[in-house]
Amino acid sequence: MSPEDNGAKLTILDKVADELDAAADQYPAGTESPSTLSAVASAPGRFLSKLVYTTGYGLSYGLVFPAILLARVVPKENALIQGMTDGARDATAMAEQSAGNMRAMLGVSDDPYRVQGTEPPALTAGA
Repeated sequence: MSPEDNGAKLTILDKVADELDAAADQYPAGTESPSTLSAVASAPGRFLSKLVYTTGYGLSYGLVFPAILLARVVPKENALIQGMTDGARDATAMAEQSAGNMRAMLGVSDDPYRVQGTEPPALTAGA
């Protein structure tokens, strides 16, 4: 018996089930819509992409906003701000050095489109 027969409100899951039933009724048994296969195959990729984006956005917003707010509220000429500035500068230098070491270990140049140890072909006049 459906929830409508009882006079009860439809829940979200009931609505989804009804929509799925309606979509399934459009195709005879054993046939599939061409777009259905690609939509089902790409759904996990879209979900994962959205999850990664949302996580990155939340982390960056959650870290950057309070730091900027604190930097705007606290007077600029004091030990806290000077320490934060020096720490940020040192952290940036360390991150660049670590990234350079990792690129060297992996054999990757600063140019992401070029492998170390290879040179682009020489251009000759009239070629």
